[in-house]
Amino acid sequence: MPSLKLANRHLLTALSVFEVAARHASFTRAGEELGLSQPTVSQHIATIENRLGVRLFERHHNKLVLTVAGTSLSQAVSLGFSHVDEALRKLRLHERRSGLKLVTSISFAYGWLLPRYGELCEIAGEQIDLVIVPWIDEPPTDTADIVLNWRSRNQTGWPTADLFREVIYPVASPALATELGLVSGDDTMPDALTGAKLLSYDERPNEFLSWDQWFFQLGSERQSSSTEIGFSNYQALIQSALHGFGVALGWHHLVADLIREQRLVKCGPAIATSDYFVAATNPQSDRSQTAAAIIEDMKRMFVA
Repeated sequence: MPSLKLANRHLLTALSVFEVAARHASFTRAGEELGLSQPTVSQHIATIENRLGVRLFERHHNKLVLTVAGTSLSQAVSLGFSHVDEALRKLRLHERRSGLKLVTSISFAYGWLLPRYGELCEIAGEQIDLVIVPWIDEPPTDTADIVLNWRSRNQTGWPTADLFREVIYPVASPALATELGLVSGDDTMPDALTGAKLLSYDERPNEFLSWDQWFFQLGSERQSSSTEIGFSNYQALIQSALHGFGVALGWHHLVADLIREQRLVKCGPAIATSDYFVAATNPQSDRSQTAAAIIEDMKRMFVA
């Protein structure tokens, strides 16, 4: 039995050498890739041929060509190695993480997800590993189970679900709203707003509604006397609004909790766009059913 195991180990080694030789159609180039001499490569090929009793390669005009038997074996070995490679990739993925991996942006994580993190873990029945990044330009599709992104343009190629529609309206602290004479929850254009200190999110300005666009869509115009202060971080912008520093354009799904807690007040009309916050779920993940359940519960948690 030991000799049989040794023979099988030699055959496996020889098959790995054969896969490279078949791919390059050259013993010399196979040796260069594997760090072996050309005679050693030839010896491994001879081991397989002697074991199977068939020729794997023929020479035609100084060119190495697979025989019919060699072609058949090459296809089988390549397929087998691809399966092994995929299994190893999944094992490495399993080693790297302890729970379902969810990727999202800083704004969404701090504005909506983290207050509900414990409940989502209970729904998942396991730990959720969060990957929080400023922008999701290149989602890590080899490790993620769920990617939550703003206005996703099918970055992942995975099945997607619309979570929250983009609804935007002005928000201010209760004290500032009172000082400016802004009526909480008012859907009419307040005159006081046109001259207020306006807080704007100016990171990637072409992707998000600006104050000028908000006024324009409501058939109004911002007064030239108003002051606009820009922020490159949305959470910093909202924190400034909470402290009464000015009036911000609030994305409903990120400020709704603060309004319910009466830390901010809605003080102007809302604009609903055709854009959505999107959830993409990895169809190859062994947690795909759990991911789908989490997405449905996220929809339930959000009250428009």
